[in-house]
Amino acid sequence: MSSPIFTLSALCRVIRYGVCAILLTTLAAHLWIWLNLEDVKLGVFTFLIHIGDLDTKALSELAPSERLATILISVPALIFLSFALIRLIKLMRYFERKEYFIMPSILLLRGFCGAMFIYVLYSMFEPIIRYFVFDLLKLQSNQLLVLHLTDSFDELLLCGLFYVIARIMEEGRRLAEENSEFI
Repeated sequence: MSSPIFTLSALCRVIRYGVCAILLTTLAAHLWIWLNLEDVKLGVFTFLIHIGDLDTKALSELAPSERLATILISVPALIFLSFALIRLIKLMRYFERKEYFIMPSILLLRGFCGAMFIYVLYSMFEPIIRYFVFDLLKLQSNQLLVLHLTDSFDELLLCGLFYVIARIMEEGRRLAEENSEFI
């Protein structure tokens, strides 16, 4: 049997740093698009920055009231995602210290699952919410209603799976406490 390349603590640290980078990149991309900046050009490469179904070009073509409504509608998804990723960062810190079945790590995993589930669900329906808000506010928008559902269902299933794992960890912790009382 070969030894692993990374220890579990090192792997959790790498994941924690990666999640930090994803969180910061996501926040920067949202600010970049909200400030209506152009696509990033590095030499011959152009990086098209998208948030869901919107890119910098689509957002810049909206009227100021439509742009503000779009930004306000996208804020909850960003909050849920940030909350989930912060929970995951804290969870990886516990795992680095080999604190797997303690209640704080179980609660962090459950918080991550719940926030990610709400984020994915909200992201699935954000274009519909935007469409109805624009209709309610009588904003004239030529936006198409675009729904990306294929990956979202997979993500929802993964969130459910992680929640089940959190419940199994909680049950394992309870059984361990119960067994320690008998000894």
